[in-house]
Amino acid sequence: MRLPLLIALLLSCVLAGRILSGDVEVDYANAGSMTQLSFSFMLSNSLMPRDYLLVALPFPFHSELIPAFPAMEGLSSPLGMLITYQYMDDSSNVLPTVYYTRVLTDTIDSSNYYIQFYAADRKTVISIPNNQWFYLTLKIHTTVPLAFQTSSSVLQIQMSTVSSVWPNAMIYDDNLAFNYFQLAATPSQLITLAATPYNFGTSGGYLLTQKSYSMYLDVTLSIPNYYYNNNLVLKFLIS
Repeated sequence: MRLPLLIALLLSCVLAGRILSGDVEVDYANAGSMTQLSFSFMLSNSLMPRDYLLVALPFPFHSELIPAFPAMEGLSSPLGMLITYQYMDDSSNVLPTVYYTRVLTDTIDSSNYYIQFYAADRKTVISIPNNQWFYLTLKIHTTVPLAFQTSSSVLQIQMSTVSSVWPNAMIYDDNLAFNYFQLAATPSQLITLAATPYNFGTSGGYLLTQKSYSMYLDVTLSIPNYYYNNNLVLKFLIS
Protein backbone atom coordinates (compact mmCIF):
# COMPACT_ATOMS: atom_id res chain seq x y z
CA MET A 1 0.00 0.00 0.00
CA ARG A 2 2.96 2.36 0.32
CA LEU A 3 3.53 2.79 -3.42
CA PRO A 4 -0.04 3.83 -4.35
CA LEU A 5 -0.09 6.17 -1.39
CA LEU A 6 3.19 7.79 -2.46
CA ILE A 7 1.93 8.25 -6.02
CA ALA A 8 -1.27 9.83 -4.78
CA LEU A 9 0.66 12.26 -2.60
CA LEU A 10 2.93 13.27 -5.47
CA LEU A 11 -0.01 13.86 -7.79
CA SER A 12 -1.76 15.97 -5.21
CA CYS A 13 1.34 18.13 -4.83
CA VAL A 14 1.61 18.66 -8.59
CA LEU A 15 -2.04 19.23 -9.47
CA ALA A 16 -3.40 20.95 -6.38
CA GLY A 17 -2.75 24.52 -7.57
CA ARG A 18 -5.43 26.98 -8.53
CA ILE A 19 -5.17 30.27 -10.43
CA LEU A 20 -7.34 32.95 -8.86
CA SER A 21 -8.96 35.57 -11.10
CA GLY A 22 -10.03 39.17 -10.73
CA ASP A 23 -12.19 41.40 -12.89
CA VAL A 24 -11.89 41.40 -16.69
CA GLU A 25 -11.79 44.72 -18.54
CA VAL A 26 -12.04 45.53 -22.26
CA ASP A 27 -11.58 48.87 -24.00
CA TYR A 28 -14.54 48.44 -26.40
CA ALA A 29 -17.32 45.96 -25.71
CA ASN A 30 -18.32 45.34 -29.35
CA ALA A 31 -17.16 42.51 -31.61
CA GLY A 32 -14.74 43.83 -34.21
CA SER A 33 -13.76 46.81 -32.06
CA MET A 34 -12.06 45.40 -28.95
CA THR A 35 -8.32 46.07 -28.98
CA GLN A 36 -7.43 45.59 -25.30
CA LEU A 37 -8.20 42.90 -22.74
CA SER A 38 -6.99 43.12 -19.12
CA PHE A 39 -7.43 41.00 -16.02
CA SER A 40 -5.77 40.23 -12.70
CA PHE A 41 -4.54 36.82 -11.54
CA MET A 42 -2.73 35.14 -8.66
CA LEU A 43 -0.89 31.80 -8.68
CA SER A 44 -0.90 29.13 -6.01
CA ASN A 45 2.56 27.86 -7.02
CA SER A 46 5.45 30.07 -8.05
CA LEU A 47 6.42 30.14 -11.72
CA MET A 48 10.11 29.59 -12.47
CA PRO A 49 11.92 31.30 -15.40
CA ARG A 50 11.87 28.05 -17.40
CA ASP A 51 8.08 27.66 -16.97
CA TYR A 52 5.18 29.21 -18.85
CA LEU A 53 1.83 30.78 -18.17
CA LEU A 54 -0.57 29.37 -20.77
CA VAL A 55 -3.50 31.65 -21.61
CA ALA A 56 -6.28 30.26 -23.83
CA LEU A 57 -8.48 32.98 -25.30
CA PRO A 58 -11.70 32.72 -27.34
CA PHE A 59 -10.04 34.15 -30.47
CA PRO A 60 -6.53 35.11 -31.66
CA PHE A 61 -4.97 38.50 -30.93
CA HIS A 62 -2.07 38.36 -33.41
CA SER A 63 -1.87 38.92 -37.17
CA GLU A 64 1.49 37.37 -38.21
CA LEU A 65 4.12 34.90 -37.06
CA ILE A 66 7.92 35.12 -37.07
CA PRO A 67 10.48 32.55 -35.92
CA ALA A 68 10.91 32.52 -32.17
CA PHE A 69 14.23 33.59 -30.65
CA PRO A 70 15.67 31.59 -29.06
CA ALA A 71 14.32 29.00 -31.49
CA MET A 72 11.44 26.91 -30.19
CA GLU A 73 10.45 23.87 -32.26
CA GLY A 74 6.81 24.02 -33.34
CA LEU A 75 6.19 27.51 -31.92
CA SER A 76 6.59 31.05 -33.25
CA SER A 77 6.48 34.61 -31.97
CA PRO A 78 3.20 36.38 -32.72
CA LEU A 79 3.24 39.85 -34.28
CA GLY A 80 0.61 42.55 -34.13
CA MET A 81 -0.03 42.10 -30.41
CA LEU A 82 1.61 43.02 -27.11
CA ILE A 83 1.26 41.46 -23.66
CA THR A 84 2.43 43.40 -20.61
CA TYR A 85 2.06 42.93 -16.86
CA GLN A 86 2.03 45.01 -13.70
CA TYR A 87 2.25 44.25 -10.00
CA MET A 88 -0.68 44.97 -7.71
CA ASP A 89 -0.47 46.08 -4.08
CA ASP A 90 -2.33 44.67 -1.07
CA SER A 91 -5.21 47.08 -1.69
CA SER A 92 -5.75 45.74 -5.24
CA ASN A 93 -4.29 48.87 -6.82
CA VAL A 94 -2.39 48.36 -10.08
CA LEU A 95 1.14 49.73 -9.72
CA PRO A 96 2.25 52.07 -12.52
CA THR A 97 5.40 50.30 -13.74
CA VAL A 98 4.71 48.26 -16.88
CA TYR A 99 6.80 45.17 -17.71
CA TYR A 100 6.97 43.18 -20.94
CA THR A 101 6.67 39.50 -21.74
CA ARG A 102 7.93 36.87 -24.13
CA VAL A 103 5.03 35.30 -26.03
CA LEU A 104 4.84 32.12 -28.14
CA THR A 105 2.03 30.51 -30.10
CA ASP A 106 1.74 27.66 -32.59
CA THR A 107 -0.34 28.73 -35.64
CA ILE A 108 -1.62 31.89 -37.32
CA ASP A 109 -5.17 31.25 -36.08
CA SER A 110 -4.26 29.93 -32.62
CA SER A 111 -5.63 31.68 -29.55
CA ASN A 112 -3.31 29.88 -27.08
CA TYR A 113 -0.37 31.92 -25.83
CA TYR A 114 2.64 30.68 -23.83
CA ILE A 115 3.95 33.59 -21.76
CA GLN A 116 7.19 34.20 -19.88
CA PHE A 117 7.81 37.34 -17.85
CA TYR A 118 10.67 39.78 -18.47
CA ALA A 119 12.43 41.91 -15.90
CA ALA A 120 12.77 45.66 -16.49
CA ASP A 121 15.61 45.05 -18.96
CA ARG A 122 13.13 43.29 -21.34
CA LYS A 123 15.49 40.34 -21.84
CA THR A 124 15.87 38.52 -18.50
CA VAL A 125 13.07 36.04 -17.83
CA ILE A 126 12.11 36.10 -14.17
CA SER A 127 10.07 33.96 -11.80
CA ILE A 128 6.54 34.91 -10.78
CA PRO A 129 5.83 34.43 -7.06
CA ASN A 130 2.74 32.79 -5.68
CA ASN A 131 0.19 34.66 -3.55
CA GLN A 132 0.92 37.89 -5.43
CA TRP A 133 -1.66 39.61 -7.62
CA PHE A 134 -0.62 40.63 -11.13
CA TYR A 135 -2.42 42.62 -13.80
CA LEU A 136 -2.06 41.26 -17.36
CA THR A 137 -2.91 43.36 -20.43
CA LEU A 138 -3.20 42.06 -24.00
CA LYS A 139 -3.28 44.63 -26.79
CA ILE A 140 -4.16 44.21 -30.46
CA HIS A 141 -2.10 46.46 -32.74
CA THR A 142 -3.55 45.60 -36.17
CA THR A 143 -7.03 45.25 -37.65
CA VAL A 144 -6.57 41.64 -38.85
CA PRO A 145 -7.50 39.88 -35.56
CA LEU A 146 -10.64 41.98 -35.18
CA ALA A 147 -12.34 39.82 -37.83
CA PHE A 148 -12.10 36.79 -35.51
CA GLN A 149 -14.09 38.46 -32.74
CA THR A 150 -17.63 37.21 -32.20
CA SER A 151 -20.48 38.64 -30.17
CA SER A 152 -21.31 36.46 -27.19
CA SER A 153 -22.21 36.76 -23.54
CA VAL A 154 -19.87 33.88 -22.62
CA LEU A 155 -16.35 34.37 -24.02
CA GLN A 156 -14.16 32.14 -21.89
CA ILE A 157 -10.59 32.63 -20.68
CA GLN A 158 -8.64 29.56 -19.52
CA MET A 159 -5.28 29.69 -17.74
CA SER A 160 -2.67 27.25 -16.51
CA THR A 161 1.00 27.23 -15.55
CA VAL A 162 3.07 24.53 -17.24
CA SER A 163 6.62 23.23 -17.16
CA SER A 164 7.11 23.36 -20.96
CA VAL A 165 5.33 23.98 -24.27
CA TRP A 166 4.93 20.26 -24.97
CA PRO A 167 1.62 18.37 -24.63
CA ASN A 168 3.02 16.20 -21.81
CA ALA A 169 4.10 19.22 -19.74
CA MET A 170 3.58 19.17 -15.99
CA ILE A 171 0.70 21.41 -14.86
CA TYR A 172 1.33 23.35 -11.65
CA ASP A 173 -1.79 25.51 -11.43
CA ASP A 174 -4.84 25.72 -13.64
CA ASN A 175 -8.29 27.22 -13.94
CA LEU A 176 -10.28 26.13 -16.98
CA ALA A 177 -13.05 28.54 -16.01
CA PHE A 178 -10.69 31.39 -15.12
CA ASN A 179 -13.09 34.10 -16.22
CA TYR A 180 -15.56 35.25 -18.85
CA PHE A 181 -16.29 38.44 -20.72
CA GLN A 182 -18.87 39.49 -23.27
CA LEU A 183 -18.92 41.42 -26.53
CA ALA A 184 -22.02 42.90 -28.09
CA ALA A 185 -22.68 42.81 -31.82
CA THR A 186 -20.85 45.21 -34.12
CA PRO A 187 -22.62 48.59 -33.80
CA SER A 188 -24.56 50.01 -36.73
CA GLN A 189 -22.90 52.74 -38.73
CA LEU A 190 -25.33 55.57 -38.01
CA ILE A 191 -22.93 58.38 -38.83
CA THR A 192 -20.74 58.68 -41.94
CA LEU A 193 -18.20 61.37 -42.73
CA ALA A 194 -16.96 62.43 -46.17
CA ALA A 195 -14.02 64.82 -46.62
CA THR A 196 -13.73 66.75 -49.91
CA PRO A 197 -10.83 69.15 -50.53
CA TYR A 198 -11.47 72.36 -52.46
CA ASN A 199 -9.61 75.42 -53.69
CA PHE A 200 -7.01 73.44 -55.60
CA GLY A 201 -5.69 76.59 -57.24
CA THR A 202 -3.54 75.88 -60.27
CA SER A 203 -2.81 72.25 -59.42
CA GLY A 204 -4.94 71.01 -62.33
CA GLY A 205 -7.41 69.12 -60.14
CA TYR A 206 -4.71 67.15 -58.30
CA LEU A 207 -3.62 67.30 -54.68
CA LEU A 208 0.05 68.14 -54.38
CA THR A 209 2.37 67.00 -51.61
CA GLN A 210 3.52 69.46 -48.96
CA LYS A 211 0.63 71.80 -49.74
CA SER A 212 -2.22 73.03 -47.53
CA TYR A 213 -5.82 72.71 -48.70
CA SER A 214 -9.22 73.55 -47.31
CA MET A 215 -11.79 70.78 -47.01
CA TYR A 216 -15.55 70.32 -46.86
CA LEU A 217 -16.73 67.87 -44.20
CA ASP A 218 -20.11 66.27 -45.01
CA VAL A 219 -21.76 64.43 -42.11
CA THR A 220 -24.63 62.06 -42.86
CA LEU A 221 -26.84 60.94 -39.98
CA SER A 222 -28.87 57.75 -40.35
CA ILE A 223 -30.53 57.97 -36.97
CA PRO A 224 -34.06 56.52 -36.50
CA ASN A 225 -36.81 58.99 -35.71
CA TYR A 226 -37.23 57.70 -32.17
CA TYR A 227 -33.72 58.94 -31.34
CA TYR A 228 -34.81 62.54 -31.88
CA ASN A 229 -36.05 64.45 -28.87
CA ASN A 230 -35.50 67.76 -27.16
CA ASN A 231 -32.50 66.40 -25.27
CA LEU A 232 -30.60 65.00 -28.26
CA VAL A 233 -27.01 66.28 -28.34
CA LEU A 234 -24.53 65.42 -31.09
CA LYS A 235 -20.84 65.81 -30.26
CA PHE A 236 -17.98 65.45 -32.74
CA LEU A 237 -14.32 64.96 -31.96
CA ILE A 238 -11.85 65.33 -34.84
CA SER A 239 -8.24 64.43 -34.17
